[in-house]
Amino acid sequence: MNNPFTLYEREVMSALYKSLNYCEEYDLPTTDITNALNIIESKIKEEIS
Repeated sequence: MNNPFTLYEREVMSALYKSLNYCEEYDLPTTDITNALNIIESKIKEEIS
């Protein structure tokens, strides 16, 4: 299976996951980060369908 994400999207997701981990460690809000990740990851669901 080919990677459905562009290099840019992979870099963005990596940065978002790092930010998410940081926020979770310091009990900071994570809603916006989680929403952004969900939007990007929904792309794979659309391509599989």
